[in-house]
Amino acid sequence: MSVAMSALEPDSLPRGAFGFRQRATTRASVVVVDMVYAPVRRGDQLGILMIRTAATEGKTGSQDAVGLLNKALHRADARIDSAQLTAPAQSSPASRSGTATPTSPPTP
Repeated sequence: MSVAMSALEPDSLPRGAFGFRQRATTRASVVVVDMVYAPVRRGDQLGILMIRTAATEGKTGSQDAVGLLNKALHRADARIDSAQLTAPAQSSPASRSGTATPTSPPTP
């Protein structure tokens, strides 16, 4: 068996969502698994939706992960909150000062 993973095209997903495709090949079949993740907000509640679809090539119809994501957002009365997963700006090594940046909160 061989397994290959690749990122889903960002243009094929709603803004703020990301995903991966896994393709598992055996002697008998090829199974394609799409996984889509979306950070979500409902009022002041934060969360993440994960949609996973699997299909055997040539035997089952492929489900639309983006369509399922849209249905899940509607049912949850939530919206994608792309700001949740925005990485902080990174400074270049030349502009960093000689002081260390703490990675955990200070102890009282």
